[in-house]
Amino acid sequence: MKPELPAMAPYDTNRLFSYALWYSGKYRVSRARLLEKLNGKSADSAAIAEVMSRLDPYHSDAAEIRSFADSCLARSKPIRYVKDSLRRKRFLASDIDSILAEYEWFDEYELFSRAIETRIRNLVEKGNGPRWIESDLVGKYPQFSQRIHSRCLEFDETELLSDFLKSRHSPCGTDSPTAKELKKIQDTLIRKGFSYSCVRKCLQNRGLDRDFES
Repeated sequence: MKPELPAMAPYDTNRLFSYALWYSGKYRVSRARLLEKLNGKSADSAAIAEVMSRLDPYHSDAAEIRSFADSCLARSKPIRYVKDSLRRKRFLASDIDSILAEYEWFDEYELFSRAIETRIRNLVEKGNGPRWIESDLVGKYPQFSQRIHSRCLEFDETELLSDFLKSRHSPCGTDSPTAKELKKIQDTLIRKGFSYSCVRKCLQNRGLDRDFES
């Protein structure tokens, strides 16, 4: 038989206070969540009320929200993550919104800018045009749709397509493509996000539009 473990001592006021300090310091929770945890440790409402009062100099929801937000942003966590985490910790939505409004200086787009620019380079190398690039990025980062649209307006699609075609010995696979082959490459490039006029111009510059269908 396993020896019986000694019974745990009941949570008196001092023990409850020590637990509350430890739990709040480790998990950075709201006073509402902390009260739930204390109620799970003791049925002595008077002792719990005393503990919550003694915590006033050490714990406030506003300070906990700021501390948690600072920690998350220092680790490049997006604002959405901060808000969702604080709600799970039972902080009031009004407190979350009012305090996080102090972080208007924080540009969340900067967290993702490196990934977005890397994705843009990869799409450009694969011969995709501005329309395709914008659609792809907005699908992945819908919260930045306006910033992405502005970024894609910076492209010179003629330059993009010309550079892509120059990187290919022959975009049609032959130096003397048929009209059917030209139509196929036209349709492919338009699906890749280039305008008809851009495709027509770039193929013309390469001497490949003589049999192009209008």
